[in-house]
Amino acid sequence: MIVNFLPKPLQKKEKYVIALLLLLILMVSTQFDSIVQSDMPLQATNHRAENPNNVLYGHIHIARTGGTSLNRQIATNYERVCGNKGFTNHLRFKYIKNNNLMESTNFDECDFISTEKDYTFWDQFEHQGRPVELHVPCKNPVSHLMSMVNYDGKAFDCGDGIAKQIDDVSHYVTHRFSQTLSQRENFALKCFDTSNTDKYVEYMAHNLEYTKINRLYKEMEKKKFHLQEDECVWEYPKMMDFIRKYMIDHFDYYAFCEECIGSTNDLFL
Repeated sequence: MIVNFLPKPLQKKEKYVIALLLLLILMVSTQFDSIVQSDMPLQATNHRAENPNNVLYGHIHIARTGGTSLNRQIATNYERVCGNKGFTNHLRFKYIKNNNLMESTNFDECDFISTEKDYTFWDQFEHQGRPVELHVPCKNPVSHLMSMVNYDGKAFDCGDGIAKQIDDVSHYVTHRFSQTLSQRENFALKCFDTSNTDKYVEYMAHNLEYTKINRLYKEMEKKKFHLQEDECVWEYPKMMDFIRKYMIDHFDYYAFCEECIGSTNDLFL
């Protein structure tokens, strides 16, 4: 009598059940990875060997300069990114805000910080024993003014009161930047042209570690577009010269950008 020790061939129904179970296991595993990658807070790690310069990079998020998109792109591509618009481990605005991540995070574990907070936020890093390099996004003053006015839901009036209209939106820059930041111990201020944020993201590849999380960047910001043909200012070169000079003379942010762009502190040179 010959005994067959080979297993019996699986029936069609059994094959279907096994395939279904494997698919279910794969889906659960993928979902778990997604939760771990998206919802876990920043954990303490021994990562300084991956950042040999031990520099803390800071992005001063100036309103209407594309800072939300930039923060999210950096968080999508690199490790240990902490920003009010995106963390490496989390990109959802509501989660970041509702869980007070910017208030509860141990910034010692961040290599890149992006914030819209008052410029005094950076004071806490002055004596931490780690060099700080702050990156300031610089935009054409006239174009920036038009963006801020549009964001306020207004139309720029090319009649009287040009200076007042500038002053009315100046709060978008005065609280977030001050020339006094350059006087902080171990601080260095750099600048970059906002017309090419992709170039900035690529530039940071030399300073940050690529993330191990495999995901695609998705633009989430709802932008309020403004068209030059709808803005009277572009028809008056002398008015544009006045606006540019007024903004540089009265606000630290524009004065800094005027001096920095094209200098040795320009990140793109």
